[in-house]
Amino acid sequence: MTLTVHTISGSPCGWRALVGLTLQGVDHKTHYLQGAKREHGAPEFLK
Repeated sequence: MTLTVHTISGSPCGWRALVGLTLQGVDHKTHYLQGAKREHGAPEFLK
């Protein structure tokens, strides 16, 4: 199973999550959101 991490580039919390997943050997992919475009406030992320 592959996890998808949604984060904003440069986010300390997102970075920590990615480092932890990598160190634990968890298969994951990263989807970077654009904070300037307020993608993190899109309806699909607010469910």
